[in-house]
Amino acid sequence: ADLNGNGEADDADRYGMGLNSVFAGAFITNSGELPVASGSDGFQINLYSDRIVSIVEELQKFRSNQDFYVPSGNEFYTLFTEGRILFETFGSNPSMLRDIEFDFGYLPYPKFDETQKEYIVWSAGGMMALPSTLTDPARTGAIIEALSAGSHRYVKDAFISNYVENKILRDEDSQIIYRMMRDKATYDISYNIDPSGKISNFAYYAVFFNDTTASPASHWGSAGESITTAYDKLFNEIVG
Repeated sequence: ADLNGNGEADDADRYGMGLNSVFAGAFITNSGELPVASGSDGFQINLYSDRIVSIVEELQKFRSNQDFYVPSGNEFYTLFTEGRILFETFGSNPSMLRDIEFDFGYLPYPKFDETQKEYIVWSAGGMMALPSTLTDPARTGAIIEALSAGSHRYVKDAFISNYVENKILRDEDSQIIYRMMRDKATYDISYNIDPSGKISNFAYYAVFFNDTTASPASHWGSAGESITTAYDKLFNEIVG
């Protein structure tokens, strides 16, 4: 809806959905396509397949849909809080939702289709870095694992019960869905650790969303070898 009547789609108007290139890339992950997985014999790169091509083609259609607001950053957060976006892709601090004056619900990204068995919830967080001068890395690793296990067992539920369900989400259905999504949360290594410099923060998928003429086949053809080589080198360094 052209609220300011200037004949242009801008941040003063009303839209059906807000989506930028980063959140667009999450559609591919939630459709079951994890970019990088680790195994005993190395990293498996999953950036090109017939399935991924079909998802990319659907994403590129968003750019020609006038109901989509596509900013460079997260400007659609403001439009949502002002009640001018129906669906907002959200990936920031839950506290930003606390003071919204109208009621809202929480929904997951959709599956690729009804036949998709595994639902992947892409999740991102900060990294913990330790100095290379550690005198007892095994001991430090054991402590970190214990803290992480304790956080998962005790802190996660307390955070959801006392904060998310009590102060952020306002209806029972949204709270149930949120817990389902937390249980499926998956951390993709390439978001924070990307030796190729071509994947992190959904940069690889952003190419297709920002340029609707970009081809998944040609992009993989030009970038695939360097990505694979960089991850192979990283794996060899990790295993010594």
